[in-house]
Amino acid sequence: MKIVFFKFICACMMFLLCGCQADDSAAPTTPTTYSEHIQPLLAKYCVACHSNGEIAPFPLEDYQQAKMMATDMKIATANRTMPPYSMDASGSCQTFKNHGWLTDAEINRFSRWLAEGMPEGPVKPATPPQLLEHLNIDAYSLTMANFYVPSSGPDDYRCFPMDSGLTQQKFLTAYELEPGDKRIVHHVLLFKTSDVAYQQALIKASKEVGLGYSCFGGTGVADSLVGAWGPGSGVTRFPVDTGIRFTAGQKLIMQVHYNIASGSFPDQSTLKLEYKNKVAKEGYVQEFNDASIYIPPNQSNVLNSKIFNLSSYLGATQSSNLWKIMPHAHQLGRQMRVTRINSAGQEQCLGDIPHWRRNWQRFFDYQTPVLLKSSDKIRLDCYYDSTGVNQATYFGLGSLDEMCMLFTYSTLNP
Repeated sequence: MKIVFFKFICACMMFLLCGCQADDSAAPTTPTTYSEHIQPLLAKYCVACHSNGEIAPFPLEDYQQAKMMATDMKIATANRTMPPYSMDASGSCQTFKNHGWLTDAEINRFSRWLAEGMPEGPVKPATPPQLLEHLNIDAYSLTMANFYVPSSGPDDYRCFPMDSGLTQQKFLTAYELEPGDKRIVHHVLLFKTSDVAYQQALIKASKEVGLGYSCFGGTGVADSLVGAWGPGSGVTRFPVDTGIRFTAGQKLIMQVHYNIASGSFPDQSTLKLEYKNKVAKEGYVQEFNDASIYIPPNQSNVLNSKIFNLSSYLGATQSSNLWKIMPHAHQLGRQMRVTRINSAGQEQCLGDIPHWRRNWQRFFDYQTPVLLKSSDKIRLDCYYDSTGVNQATYFGLGSLDEMCMLFTYSTLNP
């Protein structure tokens, strides 16, 4: 990841926290001030990461700090590199919970504030940052066996095999990551795996120096994605009375993306898990994967499109409720779009990522679940830019390979 990408890093997944939009009523003729217009936006979207001790390389907690970064904030928000929420939540394609998609009016505020000389505005109580929910002390905690110091920068992807310690079957209903060092833990993917695959992962770890093993595109063993975490996200809960089945002795692999652009520090993170003995509906994470990717060299706009028949996934079940989606690609990805096609050929947009950024991948939660039928099809469109790449690119787990994938969280209907 280039250093410039972090000029305004991590406005920080506060999209996971807030369901309401900031007031957009300020007319262009109204003076734009820090205290009235900018500080509330920073509190809503930014300071969870842009504060002392967090992952962002500089704080945005007061007027002087924001004034120093005004130009960067204007550029980053205008380009939608910040806040790091990539799914279009404007309402043109579905509506999503707790999103961090800036409205055009909010983006314009940063631009107007800079153009108007960055006035501080009247003295008034600051808008407090939105509080994160945390799991209580009854949650199961899994802490990394030792400290790990990332060394291959600026981005280090590391997999850590873990044993859940469960003695009986339970259903995972919520999870939270407590970063050992918030300055370097960029995002985390959690997978469940079989005993055989877990042993294979341990063998991989035994062949490398330090805790865990290197893993860019995936765990390198058979796995099933469970969840994703990013800075400022707090607790992730599955929809009410749903959860993912964990067997007794369930094995896990935690993939951590470390960013050490601002320095490398020892990390020993803790994964907190909340279980229930039973739920009304079992949740499933399904994977839609196109392994036939072909991206010719030095092309600025390559489309890879794949249609999946839901009858192959739903089986005899006639319908399911789709609660969350997570598109996935590697470094060449530029745009991703998910479309439902019903039996009459009518199309419905399920998700649109106009500017794909691999380092900010996460699950996106629908405001209302989408009903899918076994007669439906899902089309996954992945766009790539291979400019500067002098050879063809194919599907694979490596950093020079690519993917066109979709993960979904759904529950089956009778």
